Amino acid sequence: MSGGWMSKERRIMSGFARMPGWGGWRRRGGFTLVELLIVIGIIGVLAALGLTSYSRARESAAKIACVSNLRQIGAAMLMYVQDNEQVFPFSSGLNRPSRKEDWIVWLPGGIPGATTNPEELINHSALGKYLRVRGPAYVTLMRCPSDDGTRGGGVTYRYSYGMNYMYASDTYMNVGPPVPGAPNPPPVPRMPAINRPTEKVLVAEENERTINDGLWAPGNYTDPTRSAWVVQWDYLSVRHDERKGEFRQPVVGQLPKQGKRGNVLFVDGHVDYVPRSMAHDPKYLLPSNEGTGRLPPDPAP
Repeated sequence: MSGGWMSKERRIMSGFARMPGWGGWRRRGGFTLVELLIVIGIIGVLAALGLTSYSRARESAAKIACVSNLRQIGAAMLMYVQDNEQVFPFSSGLNRPSRKEDWIVWLPGGIPGATTNPEELINHSALGKYLRVRGPAYVTLMRCPSDDGTRGGGVTYRYSYGMNYMYASDTYMNVGPPVPGAPNPPPVPRMPAINRPTEKVLVAEENERTINDGLWAPGNYTDPTRSAWVVQWDYLSVRHDERKGEFRQPVVGQLPKQGKRGNVLFVDGHVDYVPRSMAHDPKYLLPSNEGTGRLPPDPAP
């Protein structure tokens, strides 16, 4: 060693090497702990961004598949109307056995020869012959890919869509035992008599916490003058718009997240992605004589 400097061999063995362009010596070796933590942090951020993008892409694909389902339902509805004197099928409500006129058959009983198997029951739906699907394929068509089928309170309806009861033929018929003194129901709405069919919601993707049957009840009037509009809790699903922050328990008369959007089928057969404020507004729901009712304030803007 001369002049306090290590020989080249000693410098290399001790982990030092001359770095070109630096004019000096620099230690060669692994990352420091701080550098490793920075790299790990950067990788974590990139991974989170990648997962977020993947989740959004997956939800976007599910939304498109849901739109496709509704379009097929819409085409089948229009063919049914053409074959049945311009009226729509039954609503497939909860508090009665299924009927062959129901737009979707999901409850046992009422259909001769049908089993209790959901994949068999759905084949008897009024739209079945127009959709040209059966069994598992039919079940898949009636479910949004983002709907995992989870329900509460013993609900057995595992599908994602509900028909606006204001267009269902059974809403206007005495389908049960006659009631002495009961007023005659209004006439069944026919397709040519519907105001602005391009703006009227016929079928909606319903919220998984409120859906319990094939009948969608977004609201109703409580007075004969059609001014007191009450929102019911068959809420439009906004799962494609917001997965978090939805209500824990729906409340009749309230309509939270009114600006969030969901998929709906209109009477003329087209599908759109609309806000709850539109899907629950009587102006876009009633076949005619829409009244002057207004939505309640949004409790969760």
